[in-house]
Order: sequence, then structure tokens, then C-alpha cells
Amino acid sequence: MSVSTTSASRSNRKAKGDGHERRAEILTAAERIFVESGYDGATIRKIADEVGLSSTALYMHFSDKGEILNEICRNTFERLAERNRGILADTAPALTRLRRIAEGYVDFGFEHPNAYRLAYLTPTIE
Repeated sequence: MSVSTTSASRSNRKAKGDGHERRAEILTAAERIFVESGYDGATIRKIADEVGLSSTALYMHFSDKGEILNEICRNTFERLAERNRGILADTAPALTRLRRIAEGYVDFGFEHPNAYRLAYLTPTIE
């Protein structure tokens, strides 16, 4: 007598993984969803579905979608600040450094359009 060990239906949910990797996946998906749907149109359910989590599991990483948006913006500003630190440490004339910083913001906007939109064009969330 043979016994089947495969389930008739498998969950679309992802297996448990490293918390830092999962947070990064959530942030990447949320960034895209916030840009596509706007803050009000984005839901925890949409974000959770995108990364293969239940809403409950997503809440283990973030308390609400406002915290997710704040984290995206914080990460964006950290990346920009890191770029600027190198420019500011340079010994080039001040006007040259200022120009490089301005060019860096423009370049960043083209390289990371979703993050740039969220950080600079999203109304303050309270």
C-alpha cells in the first residue's frame, strides 16, 4: 500500500527566513506599491501578499504602513548622506563640492526613482 506524502495544495507563503532579509523584501515591495497605489491605496495586505507573507507575519516586522514608509525614507536619506560625506571630505573648492552634491541628488533620483519620489514627494504621514 502506498501513501502519498505530498499535499493537495501548497501555500504560497514563503518559509521563515532571516529577519533582515525579510525586512528588505518588505521594504522593496512596499516602495513599489506606495509609488503605484499611493500611501492611501497601499495596504498591509497588498504588501504582505507581494512578499508571500500573511498580514500577521508582516506585523512582526513593522507596526503599520507608516513605519514602513518612514523606514524607506530614512534609508533613502542615509544613502544620500553617505554619497555626500565623500564629496564634503574632498579638498575641491566649495562651489565644486556643492555642484557635485546637487548632481548627486539628480543622479540618485534617476537611479532610484521610487525611493526619491517617496522621500521627496510624499506628504508627511502622521
